[in-house]
Amino acid sequence: MKKKIISGWLVLFWVSVALLLGCASIPMKPLSIDDISDLMGRWEGDRYGASYTSRTEIEIFDQNLRGKMTFYGTTSGTVDYPFYGKIENGKLVCIWSKDQWVRLSFHKGDVKMELKGDYQWMQWGGTMSLRKVR
Repeated sequence: MKKKIISGWLVLFWVSVALLLGCASIPMKPLSIDDISDLMGRWEGDRYGASYTSRTEIEIFDQNLRGKMTFYGTTSGTVDYPFYGKIENGKLVCIWSKDQWVRLSFHKGDVKMELKGDYQWMQWGGTMSLRKVR
């Protein structure tokens, strides 16, 4: 009976460890010029405000960090904003005006890449989390 209980606890322990490792966050890596090729492509995710979650996409077209950000679920519907990004203090930064900006950190794992950070869009602000899809 004791062996069955101990075996059950061991199985539960290893399942818990596997789940925790599977949910581990991807480490943040300060961006540099060497990472631009990783940034190029399409990113999908969400932006989170005080009372909403809305889908967001970013597409970075070239080495100059020229791209397009798409906000879904705005009061104007789906809106595209072209941008020229830059790397500043290890983050991807896109600024349209003093109250319209995005600052994203780069998270690179063995298989996945993510962009996470803050945004401000006029009176709305919050956080944003996107994963690279291609």
